[in-house]
Amino acid sequence: MRRSLTLTIGIALTAAACGGGVEGGVAADVWVRAVCTTLTDWNGELQSRTGDLQTEIQGLPQGDFEGLQVVMLGYVDGVIEDTEGAVSSLEEAGVPDVEDGEEAAELMVSGIREARSIFVDAREDIEELDPDRPRQFGTALQEIGAQVQDGGERVQAAFEAADERGVGGEELDEAFTEEPACSALAA
Repeated sequence: MRRSLTLTIGIALTAAACGGGVEGGVAADVWVRAVCTTLTDWNGELQSRTGDLQTEIQGLPQGDFEGLQVVMLGYVDGVIEDTEGAVSSLEEAGVPDVEDGEEAAELMVSGIREARSIFVDAREDIEELDPDRPRQFGTALQEIGAQVQDGGERVQAAFEAADERGVGGEELDEAFTEEPACSALAA
């Protein structure tokens, strides 16, 4: 499971190493299918939004920093909405009935919540930019992008640390390996 991965892939693969023994929990394969479907859908939404963002930016007149700010805010608002949907879906997935299942479920939900928090912070920063100061605007926008990337790497590192701790059991690991919905995350 040690690969250089995107945030989404890191989240999914780390959860594979986590488990939980919860009476009345969800079967491991059912939970894994829900998690991988949620993360695959979320990743697809983010990629689609990013493509749309690039198209919108290319359509802006040169030097339209106010328009750029509006486009960026719309993008981040959409990403926050998509991320909130992913959190809800992960919560609805329940807790897998395996060793450390509660920890695995909480790890998934808290990781995506942290990603949402990163985007909320970015939105606040973008909103505070002054489009009448183009040089500072551009520099600040690059810094915000770097902060989002850094935040994503911190979330991924937290998942990888949980994986390295060896939390959980083989039942979830096997379910992640065998679940077709997870194959898109490993691509």
